[in-house]
Amino acid sequence: MTVKNRVEETNYRTEDMRRRNSIVFWTITFITIISTIPRFSFDAPIGLYIQLSVMLILWASLAFIHFRKVFEPYMRYVAIIGTSISITVAIVLEPSITNFSSVYYLLILTLIYMDLPLTVYSIIYGLGIMIYMSFYQDIGVTNEMLMPYFLYYILIAILMFAFFTCI
Repeated sequence: MTVKNRVEETNYRTEDMRRRNSIVFWTITFITIISTIPRFSFDAPIGLYIQLSVMLILWASLAFIHFRKVFEPYMRYVAIIGTSISITVAIVLEPSITNFSSVYYLLILTLIYMDLPLTVYSIIYGLGIMIYMSFYQDIGVTNEMLMPYFLYYILIAILMFAFFTCI
């Protein structure tokens, strides 16, 4: 491999990382906006302000990394781990059946990066959160409703690992 080929490969990898970071940044920006707007009520409980603070800190961190182009290789870890912290805060402070979709959202963000350690982290974290929501929170989930949630989750996890065998 010549020096020119190495430089071209490095440039390609850098551009690929920037594209992936950009997709994740704008996705998290959109989610932050649509999650923030309904929270501006004067009688909101303190838990919602905590959740909003975590989301805005995550967004500000990602914006700094994305626009300053510093620590770009680590943005994926900040994005996925920060999103999982934000999801955990939302699930603990505001229990709801709609939080199951947050776990799937995290898996989709993880798929954008195609990083094996992040995939393993997201799958284990997601399973733990789904078990917590299903059995330790009173969100109105019946036993009949649990089976499809876990079945879909297991199928998605298998597909995520199948992507790595095709690469």
